[in-house]
Amino acid sequence: MTTQEFWNKVKSPEYKVTQPRLAFADVLVQNQDVMLSAESLYEKTKTIFPKTNLSTIYRNLESLERLNMIYKVTTDDGLNLYKLKCASNEHHHHIICTKCGKVLDIHFCPFDTFSELAGKAGFTITEHRLELYGLCEDCRK
Repeated sequence: MTTQEFWNKVKSPEYKVTQPRLAFADVLVQNQDVMLSAESLYEKTKTIFPKTNLSTIYRNLESLERLNMIYKVTTDDGLNLYKLKCASNEHHHHIICTKCGKVLDIHFCPFDTFSELAGKAGFTITEHRLELYGLCEDCRK
């Protein structure tokens, strides 16, 4: 996703273009393949627009969650990590490096098997996510 595509998707009276938001959007677009904490997003945004506040980052993350534009993962130790949702509308899953946050897309979904098992147990699945965690090649070295 380009920065222009980002702004085309979020354009609304509630989400006005401001200098901190421009910087924040640039950081999200430049880091589409990495999961980042709010603090990391804040530090990177400050390098572009030094007057950015951490509260601005949290408000923007909340807004983007409402707009279904951000992907959020909570780690086992309670840390929230974020990245822009993939531009592709094709259903897929992710492999996430637990050290550097690198994200790779998996263009395969084993869900049919799970759905069949759930159906036999009387459940109807309404949504699902599959995230695999490990260490990328660079972080293993």
